[in-house]
Amino acid sequence: MAITNDSSKATAAGKAGAPSLDTSKLSFSYSGACAAGSPPPTVTVTTTYSGQSLTGFFGSSLTVTGKGAMQCNG
Repeated sequence: MAITNDSSKATAAGKAGAPSLDTSKLSFSYSGACAAGSPPPTVTVTTTYSGQSLTGFFGSSLTVTGKGAMQCNG
């Protein structure tokens, strides 16, 4: 997203980077946009995955959320 400012491409790249996950349970949300400015803006992505627990220790399912940010144009 920080390179292309295209959420479709960013989502496709995120899903491609997680080949062992069921990508239908993977979601992405974006905040911020890359536009000309000083200082360069930052884009933030929040990724959420809901899946089955392997051990059942924390219940039958788990939801994991991660958040990252990057300055636009890398």
